[in-house]
Amino acid sequence: MPEYHVGCGAFGIYAGTLNKKGDMWLHKSDVTSEAIDAVISHMYFKLPEGEKACAYAIKTRDGKYARLTLEVSDTCPEWAKEKLEGKKDE
Repeated sequence: MPEYHVGCGAFGIYAGTLNKKGDMWLHKSDVTSEAIDAVISHMYFKLPEGEKACAYAIKTRDGKYARLTLEVSDTCPEWAKEKLEGKKDE
């Protein structure tokens, strides 16, 4: 059974299988939305009890540093209302 991989490209996050050399996709699907939702859910479940925020950090390929932060609120912020409109509460 081929090994499944996840990677990012210029236009999104992809999941699928690579050739034997591991340098070219054989089969891939755009999973950008699902991947971002999964990261948010993962970070939420890792949030220490009583905390409202957490962060992950990485060193990028070009030597810079990046931080991904999750902030949790009991109410829907104004900036999110349009994006979340029509989505049912989960």
